[in-house]
Amino acid sequence: MRRYAVSGPTEASAGPKTAVTVIGTAVVRPYVYDIMVGTITTPADYTVHVRVSPFTAAGTSAASPPVGTPLDSNDPAATCTCGWTHSAEPTVDAKIAYLNILLNQRATFRWVAAPGGELAPAAATTKGVAVANFVAGAAVTMWATVHWHE
Repeated sequence: MRRYAVSGPTEASAGPKTAVTVIGTAVVRPYVYDIMVGTITTPADYTVHVRVSPFTAAGTSAASPPVGTPLDSNDPAATCTCGWTHSAEPTVDAKIAYLNILLNQRATFRWVAAPGGELAPAAATTKGVAVANFVAGAAVTMWATVHWHE
């Protein structure tokens, strides 16, 4: 499998605001195995609810150049695409979440899948995985890094 990464921030928001998305294709889907999140806002004691969800429409975002960064310099560009700094949020089902992460604004959190436990949305050009500041105690700028293989 080829491995890739994307990183990006949200705009300052109390949520919901998406940091990054990884978007599959009709024949290739991302298998997300590592997620790191934290805030880059001046530290305070606020709670941040980070939500990792599948989506059915990617919303509108700035593309993360090039598409995803290969973690092995010999690999070609990723087939899956990415987005960050969303101006229109992805369409997620509010009842479905792969992960709900509750953390203090001063903390950084990392989730790593157990072998075989990767997050894998359906293979489609409109589906993928979104990492978002779902709700926060105050406006925060969250930063997320996602690693996946395809």
